[in-house]
This record gives sequence, C-alpha cells and structure tokens, in this order.
Amino acid sequence: MVPKVSKVSRVMKVQGIQGDEGQQGIQGDQGIQGDQGVQGDQGIQGDEGQQGEQGIQGDEGPQGEQGVQGQQGTGGGVGSQGIQGIQGQLGETGAGGAQGTQGPTASVPDQIVNITLTPAFDGTQTIFTVQVGGVTQLNSDIQIEIARLMISVGGIIQEPDNSGFGAGGTSGFRLNNSSGAQDLQIIFAEAPETDQSFFGVMFKQTNSPTTVYATKEESLVNSLIFGV
Repeated sequence: MVPKVSKVSRVMKVQGIQGDEGQQGIQGDQGIQGDQGVQGDQGIQGDEGQQGEQGIQGDEGPQGEQGVQGQQGTGGGVGSQGIQGIQGQLGETGAGGAQGTQGPTASVPDQIVNITLTPAFDGTQTIFTVQVGGVTQLNSDIQIEIARLMISVGGIIQEPDNSGFGAGGTSGFRLNNSSGAQDLQIIFAEAPETDQSFFGVMFKQTNSPTTVYATKEESLVNSLIFGV
C-alpha cells in the first residue's frame, strides 16, 4: 500500500540567535544607617549596709572546787605473835672426859737477835752465812730448826722451807746442812738482787733447853712461831 502524503507539512520553527546580554545596571548607593539610640545610664548601686557589731562574749563561769579527798582506810592490825614452842628438857650432863696426855717439852729460846748475811747480795749468790755482830753462828744455835729464823728480802718475808737441806728448794730458803756443829748457812731458792734490802732475826738458844711443861696455849704459840 502506497502511503498517503499529507497536504500540510509541518514547518519547523528555527529559534533565533539570542542577543547579547545587556549590562547590569549600576547598583544604587546603600541608604544611610540611622544613628543608634543613646543607651541609658546604669542606675546608681545602693551603698552596702554596715555589718552589725559582734555580740559580747559572756564571762567564763568559775571553776568548781576540788572534791575532798577520801580518808585513807584504816590499816589492818598487827597479827599477834605466835605462841613460842615449849623448850625441850636439858639433856643430862655427859661423863667427864679422860685427862689428856701431858704436852711435849717446850724448847724456849733465850735470845732474840738481829742477824746479817755474808757475802753481800750480788744477784748470783744463793748461799749465805748467818752472823751476829760479825760472828758466824752454828746450826746448834737454833737447834737446827729453820723456823727459828725470820728473814725479809726486799721487804718481803721469806718462807722457810723445811722439806730438806741444801740446794733444791723451790721457794723461800733452806738450811744448808743438818749438822749442829756446822756454820749456820741458808740457801735461797732464787739469788737476791744486788740492790735488795735485808732484815733478819734469829730466835737463838744459847743454853741447854729447860724442861718446861707447856700449856695448850703456849704449845700453839711455839708451833706457830718456832715450829716446835
């Protein structure tokens, strides 16, 4: 089928060329801003009120009096003393003891004399001869009893050693020999020093011993002093 052709053709309108944009008009001047109104003055602040005076402090009350101290309690009474026990009966008197045997005969010295020693102290010598007034004494003058000599060296009393005769003593002094007819000599356990002082006494027996019956007190004295 042949299409029909319309009698009226549509005419396409062509848009014309847009003209140049006109210049922007001049902006008018901004109007004058009105003056700002005057700010009112701040109101006057009222004066601060005065502070009231502090109240008067009351007086402190008086301190009360101290209470009275209580009385001390009464002390307990002293207990009564106990009854003393009955004293026992006195025992019977024992039979008298037998009489003691007669004491030994006391040999009493009849002279107490000062002595000297020879030779002089030299720090090495230990054997010395006993003299009285420059005269050498004998063993018999003291009954060969060393306790009849009292000797001090350097202010110290020397102990008599009666454990033997001659050398070998460990302290004090000994008799040199046991013969009554020999010179009276002593031996020190240690040699006295040169500068040491000496003092000596001899309880001398010049007569034959007299028989004397000593009491117990006298016997004790002889034992302590003379060794008899």
